[in-house]
Amino acid sequence: MTTPTPPPQSKPPVDAAQHEELLVKLLSSLSNPRIVAVAVDASENSEKALDYTLVNIVRKETDRVVLLNVRAVPVPPFDYGFFAVDVGYAIEDCNKLTSRSLLQDLARKVVDAGVDCRAIALRGDARAEIVAKVEELGAVMLVMGSRGMGAIKRTVLGSVSDFCVHNANCPVLVVQPNGPSTLLDA
Repeated sequence: MTTPTPPPQSKPPVDAAQHEELLVKLLSSLSNPRIVAVAVDASENSEKALDYTLVNIVRKETDRVVLLNVRAVPVPPFDYGFFAVDVGYAIEDCNKLTSRSLLQDLARKVVDAGVDCRAIALRGDARAEIVAKVEELGAVMLVMGSRGMGAIKRTVLGSVSDFCVHNANCPVLVVQPNGPSTLLDA
């Protein structure tokens, strides 16, 4: 007599929401930390926003930086059956590894500065995901970099920072690409 075998485990649909929190060593056991969220990507402007946050905003004794990175949902242009699904998963796996690596590198920088840190990889539309996660976290501030787009590009392409400024439930600081790096430089 043979025992029935369970059906093979399948991967979740490529467009399913998937959020992943990376394990980051917390420096202390803050009972009720003030949460400062920093939206990050692989751009220089994003790293400048994080640097600005570490120098000018966070208090090591009471604050925790929460890094947020949003990766896009891969959408194959055409449905070629099984092949299209494989391409979608390959793109998703690559995006996930890139996001994880970025968050680990930036979290190391935060911890090295002596600040508590969490790192969360999000997936979907950057605007909606950031606003929702900031609200869920109860962040007191969201800091993000600006790509420096002009008004026309911002209107056509949409601006993540502009959306967050108008829709987040906390103050949003957009660090300009050519702005001062510290409050003393202003």
